[in-house]
Amino acid sequence: MEENFNVFDFTLSDADMKKIAALNTNKTAFWSYEDPKVAEMFAVIGKQTGLD
Repeated sequence: MEENFNVFDFTLSDADMKKIAALNTNKTAFWSYEDPKVAEMFAVIGKQTGLD
């Protein structure tokens, strides 16, 4: 547990933060959230699992 708490003993520079921010392309590699068929699929899954 002690090692887990030591995860906060570092800092990120502005350059690091810019590199991380550049990774976000606002696109998914899995499915398009804007596709109505995908929304319908999640609605069906939600009903089937009781998560709706």
